[in-house]
Amino acid sequence: KYRLTILTLYEMVKKNTNSKK
Repeated sequence: KYRLTILTLYEMVKKNTNSKK
């Protein structure tokens, strides 16, 4: 149940980091 949320959050963070960089 939470795994999906964590995965989505992780992806968002990764994309955010890429955008920041």
